[in-house]
Amino acid sequence: MSKRLQLVHEVQTLPYRIVACSELEDVSELASYDELMRYQKSITDSIVQMIGKHNPAKLSEFSSDEWLELSPIEFFLKFFSSCVSTLTPCNQYSKSPAILND
Repeated sequence: MSKRLQLVHEVQTLPYRIVACSELEDVSELASYDELMRYQKSITDSIVQMIGKHNPAKLSEFSSDEWLELSPIEFFLKFFSSCVSTLTPCNQYSKSPAILND
């Protein structure tokens, strides 16, 4: 993809849609390692709070230290892959990890 566009207004609807767009300028500023680690800690703390609130018996199964030892990239890959793998047809629209739904 060479650039992203944002819809401004529709020029024509039929027989096919024509729209006017403006280019979106992307900021390519990357977060620092320390900032990513703060996000990782915040997410891990939130998970602990959610599990403690919704399913305290499962809290011992979640190891905060194990998650915090991962690099930020490993953390986000593992976190999002585990969230996706817990989705089933019954809870596919839920954003809560399966550990909360027992």
